[in-house]
Amino acid sequence: ALCALVVVASFANPIVAQDDADASDAPPGPARVLVRKRIVEDLIVEGSNVTVAVTLTNAGETEARKVKARDDGFANEDDFELITGKESLSATYATIAPGESVEYSFVVVPKKSGSFPGGAVSVSYLGTSGRETTHGSSNVLGATPVYTTMQKNIFAALKVGKYLTLGACRTIEDWVKYGTIIGSVCGALLLNWVALKVKKGVAAARRKMAVASLERSDRREKSA
Repeated sequence: ALCALVVVASFANPIVAQDDADASDAPPGPARVLVRKRIVEDLIVEGSNVTVAVTLTNAGETEARKVKARDDGFANEDDFELITGKESLSATYATIAPGESVEYSFVVVPKKSGSFPGGAVSVSYLGTSGRETTHGSSNVLGATPVYTTMQKNIFAALKVGKYLTLGACRTIEDWVKYGTIIGSVCGALLLNWVALKVKKGVAAARRKMAVASLERSDRREKSA
């Protein structure tokens, strides 16, 4: 039995070695360019600069060649002004190595409040050693709200109020809720103060009337 085990082991090791050799000789997989589009600013305000950043990452095993990316979601110049020029909407890279990330950006200014056009960035590249072009697109941002300057000031006030209230008031609804509670308490205290004033006034009037009645009684007794 021991001899049979040795024989089996001696034949098994060359097979494993052959499998490792086949795996190392396997050609690398194609390039896979992932595109991520994002807005740098936390808050978009009409009349203010908005930076849109596009990141391209090669998640494949082969370098991507002749990489071209373009954002076509800003064709309507009635809604925004493209500060960095139309050429900044696209970018071209000769190669992107496996695991490498590159980024480009452009700046626009929304002309009115409402919603900021999101859309996606289209990308094309050669992902293999051949001439076949691979096409893809980025994530879709969706409609992002564009606020007015007054709304921006309100948000700034809310941010300050959040720190002043130790995080209790974060939104307008929070201020309304706590304002209602505080107003109710203040109203109750005011009514109590008024009631005390009235009570004291009535008591003072009664004492005055009692004193006047006693004085009249004394005068009548003296005259009698």
